[in-house]
Amino acid sequence: MIRAIIVDDEVPAIGRMANMLGGTGKVEVKGTFTKAREALEAVKTMDIDVIFLDIEMPEINGITFANHILQSHSNIKVIFVTAYMEYAVDAFDVNAVDYLLKPVTKDRLNKALAKIKITNIKEEVHKWEIQVRCFGKFTVTNKEGVQVKWRTKKAEEFFAYLIDNRGKAISRDRIMDVLWYSFEMEKAMTHLNTTTYNMKKAFQNIGVNDIVKYSAGGYQLDESRIDCDLWKLQDLVDKMDKSSVNSISDYEKIIDICTGGYLKENYYEWAEEKSNFFQELYLDMLIQLSKKYEEDKQGNKALESLRKGIIMEPLNQRINKEVVELYLRMKDEVSATKHYDTYRKKLKKEYGMDFEKEVFYEFENN
Repeated sequence: MIRAIIVDDEVPAIGRMANMLGGTGKVEVKGTFTKAREALEAVKTMDIDVIFLDIEMPEINGITFANHILQSHSNIKVIFVTAYMEYAVDAFDVNAVDYLLKPVTKDRLNKALAKIKITNIKEEVHKWEIQVRCFGKFTVTNKEGVQVKWRTKKAEEFFAYLIDNRGKAISRDRIMDVLWYSFEMEKAMTHLNTTTYNMKKAFQNIGVNDIVKYSAGGYQLDESRIDCDLWKLQDLVDKMDKSSVNSISDYEKIIDICTGGYLKENYYEWAEEKSNFFQELYLDMLIQLSKKYEEDKQGNKALESLRKGIIMEPLNQRINKEVVELYLRMKDEVSATKHYDTYRKKLKKEYGMDFEKEVFYEFENN
């Protein structure tokens, strides 16, 4: 069932559209609005798939409304419903799914609905057998929420290393080089065999079998049975790299996963490079999200975003500079100066005067 809202300043028009949508048997109307600003606010907390939107409305024009929505909720579709053909080009410029001219016919409405592809996430939720969380403390649980109890720290690290390599077949030699590099081959092989047994036993104890398989190619995870935050993050980053326009929700999804740091509470040498990469990604996403909020005239949220970066890295030059510059753009010189001075004092205490002067050269010359 497609979940929809209708936004139109004419009550009779809303009634006609609601009746037509209900008559299709494909749409559930979750709400109707005659005021665009109220609709914008309501969408923040509503779980919907599509908005049927009039263009000529008081307060906010339908094109402007659509731009706001698609910037912050890229998953929501927009179908314009209007009596005016001249807005068609503008409508498709904002990636509207369709443009319906009033009076709307049943046939034309059905054609528009056919263009909406809804992914029912609920149907996919239970396909996984284990859930893996790599950010913060490394945890592995089954569907019932029962956590794996590792017999040894090395069994936990072995599984984390396989997760890090996302479904690739990893040879015995490679695993021994990474996890038992200080041992001779025979001793390392003994440790590998014992750890493999302990790992499989840990999964059997929570009712999961054969999640790790060994073939001629090496050790490999059954990726289709695992829900993993690291893999979701990698997919989101790939999607963002391929997209020319990213919304607030795109940045928020990445930030939510990155919070806590990659394997932060489980120090593994082999994960250090990736951990540093994701920490930089986290800071970069916070800065990009801040700029999005600023474009949307939400200065307080922009600052809140940057402050999360300072919590992770209090002395990071880039994030602190962004805070100062944002205050200045907001015409709040008092707060800008206060933050700048606080940061200088922290740097002086941590690194000394000589380093502090060098770091602040850019600030003082902007």
